[in-house]
Amino acid sequence: MRKKKNHLKKSPKSNVPVGSLTTCDEKWVAQHAKQVTRMLPGGIEVLGIFVVASSEVLKDIQPKLRQILFAVSKTLNRLPFPPEKGSINRTILQIDQTTRKLTCRTFEVSDLRSEAKPADLKFQPVANRWHQVNCRLCLDWKVPVAIETLTASLTKQLQTGLHPLCIEIWNSLALVDGKLRDDDDQLISSPDGSSATGKKSKGRQDVVVQEVVNIDLCTQTMLTKEFKQPMVAKCGAQLSLRGIVQGRAYLHSKTTVGATVQAVKLDLIRTLLSRCEIVSEDESIYEHEQDPATVLETPMRVFVRLPGTTVSVCDYIFNGESSGDSVEPFKELLGITIETDQIESDCESFPGDEDLQDEQLSRCSSQNELDIVKERARSYLAPLLGGAAAVAAVVMSYLYMGE
Repeated sequence: MRKKKNHLKKSPKSNVPVGSLTTCDEKWVAQHAKQVTRMLPGGIEVLGIFVVASSEVLKDIQPKLRQILFAVSKTLNRLPFPPEKGSINRTILQIDQTTRKLTCRTFEVSDLRSEAKPADLKFQPVANRWHQVNCRLCLDWKVPVAIETLTASLTKQLQTGLHPLCIEIWNSLALVDGKLRDDDDQLISSPDGSSATGKKSKGRQDVVVQEVVNIDLCTQTMLTKEFKQPMVAKCGAQLSLRGIVQGRAYLHSKTTVGATVQAVKLDLIRTLLSRCEIVSEDESIYEHEQDPATVLETPMRVFVRLPGTTVSVCDYIFNGESSGDSVEPFKELLGITIETDQIESDCESFPGDEDLQDEQLSRCSSQNELDIVKERARSYLAPLLGGAAAVAAVVMSYLYMGE
């Protein structure tokens, strides 16, 4: 059973009067920010909102803009990573459509009583100074799901089940191009050890060639001093995840190794949770009356470059869809017009038919044993995460056990 793409929600028409900003639905804006965040690689985040209006309208809608900003922040902050968040600042950029004057203000959204603070806004050349960082995450992960969480939504169950994996990713060691480097080192350096940003000649801008950096993550579970004793708990399901997924981030030349590794880890965590969330958004397909052995496939990640830059954003397509199906989401959510041949779709591939078999069911030695396993299962879901090409595909099986 295939689940068709439904993670794109149509935006309202933009030809509405400026005055209607006072009645703008902050929940819709927050949902839009969430969908855009799914499409962003590591190192790039939604910082806030911007508005274009006359000076009179801008003066009247300040309370509404603050309300929208806090709604966006609340939605984006639901991802439990990084664990240590502290104070969080979000930005409102206001553009006077008559005078073209720009006003930038920030709010500390972790404090509901915070007041607006002025912020400097500096323009830089197009994003041609950002370096690409790749990471292929190899997974072979089994997580028991506690029986008391079975009454929760599928989205919540998957997020809870993947939480230990997210912790494992966050605490892993990182090798940068095969080397263990200090967190304070600059990501890109010239052969003599100096900055790789180059020198500016008179009348000329810096010319920076984009570097491609590869990061490998290594688990350090056995090295931690906080090793905990095993716990015995009643489980009603098991989450199994194996294979490879593609992570990507973009960082500027002066970024440190520590910030780069953190950006890649956040991207891997975000893409894992986003795929599971996309699959489970339509809960109507998870009715108990259906066949107890139901196979669902999670989407594959595809990329496209932002026009005039070296930075790529992503979308997700399901098995049976083509790269052309991502043209509309890029236009609808990011406002960019692209052609199908501009989409990079070879970073991941869908699992083959042999990967669709659950490992428990495939071990059954007879048809009678297979029927017994199916009869005991209340519902069996096997979402499949797209794996990198030419490697084993990622299979995520979610098995509900008997009451």
